[in-house]
Amino acid sequence: MDIVCCPDDNYIIPCSALIVSVCENNMGSDINFYIVSSGLSEVSKSMLRRLAEKYGISISFYQVNADLLKCLPLKGKGQPSHITIAAYYRLLLSSVLPLFVTKVLYLDCDIIVRHSLKELFDENISEVALAVVQDDYQEHCLRLGYETRYGYFNSGVLLLNLTYWRENNLENELLEYAYNNIGLLQYHDQDILNAVLKDRKKQMSIAYNVQSTFLKREIMEDENYATICEQSKDPVIVHYTGLKPWHKECWNPYKKDFFKYLKLTGLSVRKRRSLPLNLYLKYLIRGGLEKLGVLPPVCRS
Repeated sequence: MDIVCCPDDNYIIPCSALIVSVCENNMGSDINFYIVSSGLSEVSKSMLRRLAEKYGISISFYQVNADLLKCLPLKGKGQPSHITIAAYYRLLLSSVLPLFVTKVLYLDCDIIVRHSLKELFDENISEVALAVVQDDYQEHCLRLGYETRYGYFNSGVLLLNLTYWRENNLENELLEYAYNNIGLLQYHDQDILNAVLKDRKKQMSIAYNVQSTFLKREIMEDENYATICEQSKDPVIVHYTGLKPWHKECWNPYKKDFFKYLKLTGLSVRKRRSLPLNLYLKYLIRGGLEKLGVLPPVCRS
């Protein structure tokens, strides 16, 4: 089972928790982790090597040429503030990873795996570029200029057919689109992948990428989300989109899973506020009203 992550030094602790969660839920599997970065420190590499030794897995490190991506946007109106250039590294995996890696599971570092990945990795993607899980913001299709029938997917979990990528020179196609459409890019690599590969993908169960927005109570009132509600009851993969478990405001009911696997790494994170003080106070007030039963809880159980 080949898995790739693209952390920088700022995300090496969440990446460690992710790796432990994969190992703990896939005992007996032959697991190979490929860590792609543009300059991970030796301290960070040592942390991951210790995990590899503990669990008897393989971890290899690969360098990406970040200069290919330096003109692509990172910050701007409506863009997540935590994004770094590492978000774009997944566009280069077909050339960075060795040729013997033909099928690989890409995972964002703000993810925890809760069950076996065997069924996910066994998905047949021989005729497509990748397998994905839908996002819940279909209006992005219109923003990017294509029909909503193609849908819009989240790029945090990608099962990649690297043979298809190499044979069809997708890396160059993705970069060319990015360079020519910089003004359209609001969600970075995710926009690029959706626009270029909209008709070359396979949809997977939502259980393989349960994003925080899928767990909000109001989603249950939308008839289009009946499937989302059903498939997100017992996630295989939890994706902490938006607020992270180490943010004091994080309401995700699965944040405890992050700390469960983080504890097994022997590492820790400092909990901190993500919101400005005025919004944080509103968050605390709402939490108190939820506990009193005045307001319904944000997340559904």
